[in-house]
Amino acid sequence: MLFDSSIWVARIRYQAYNDVIQREVRHGRAWLSSVVLQELYAGTRSLQDRRDVDRIRQAFAMQDRILTPTVDEWALAGLLLARYSRWYGTIKPSDHLPDVLIAVSTSSAGLPLVTENDQDMRVWQTLLAKHGRRLKIIAVRRT
Repeated sequence: MLFDSSIWVARIRYQAYNDVIQREVRHGRAWLSSVVLQELYAGTRSLQDRRDVDRIRQAFAMQDRILTPTVDEWALAGLLLARYSRWYGTIKPSDHLPDVLIAVSTSSAGLPLVTENDQDMRVWQTLLAKHGRRLKIIAVRRT
């Protein structure tokens, strides 16, 4: 399974989801998206935040568990952004690019996507289905 940025931010800032992340990593079922990694680095507020993200990256790199969108996935992301614009009105693609890349690459890998951001991801799930692709979303909330 792939944990999106919302899960990692909650883990770094609030120590949320530690048990589930550790369990999935321990059992070799967890993946890290390179897009999520970029978002995490962009959102670091302190040296400690950066070190936390460094440790996450290193742990997943050592297991060869970093998922990076391919050229075909980038192309599909562009097509989905165009369809989104036709359905919902003009958008600024850069505002949606991380989510659509995460959705497309996770779908291609056949992984479930764990997110707190399920409302936005369900839009991409619907658009992916129009292209014959399946995205399983596991929506979670902090308690």
